[in-house]
Amino acid sequence: MKSEFSRQLGLDYPIFQAPTDSLAGPELAAAVSNAGVMGALALTWTNPEDATRLIQEVCSQCDRLFQVNFVFKFCLGFSSQASHRA
Repeated sequence: MKSEFSRQLGLDYPIFQAPTDSLAGPELAAAVSNAGVMGALALTWTNPEDATRLIQEVCSQCDRLFQVNFVFKFCLGFSSQASHRA
């Protein structure tokens, strides 16, 4: 089952692996991408040196696209304590 979106990304199937913390390591991301779907590498709270090494590990194991996931902590401009005031 191909869609225009999956064709543009070079995927065999329009399926994306969820980057689930340390379970989504380089071996899994590469294997999923090699299977024709979008592999994922979770790098939240990973320092730049380790992130670079992990990305290079995926690249050495596959020649297809994969995604890298980061979660950023940011302030929405209001205090959580202020929202709890009655």
